[in-house]
Amino acid sequence: MKFLCERSEKKMSEECTVSYYAIIPANVRYDNELTEKAKLLYGEITCLSNKEGYCFDLNNYFAKLYKCSTRAIQNSISKLEQKGYIKVVIEDNYRKKIFITTPGADERNFTGGMKKISPIII
Repeated sequence: MKFLCERSEKKMSEECTVSYYAIIPANVRYDNELTEKAKLLYGEITCLSNKEGYCFDLNNYFAKLYKCSTRAIQNSISKLEQKGYIKVVIEDNYRKKIFITTPGADERNFTGGMKKISPIII
């Protein structure tokens, strides 16, 4: 199990650093009840969720990344879930998936651009 977790951590880290970006919407950024670590963790979760729509709860990976204890990560994840910014779902009685639930955090809201208008034929 340890090898699988380490491999998943490496793969997630590579995917995030290679081609994805983090999104921290204003309602999360300016939430005074969240620590700065929780806000940054939320951004990391958006990055890792970009491809599949969720990421796995890898407390050890996040703790190493932010140089803190796994308990600090667990507290941040719990607070984000309590505030309704994420949803943690347990699969197969042991594997946790984290989903973004914050309105406005969907990357489709950030693609922007001009609306395509059909030409008028007279």
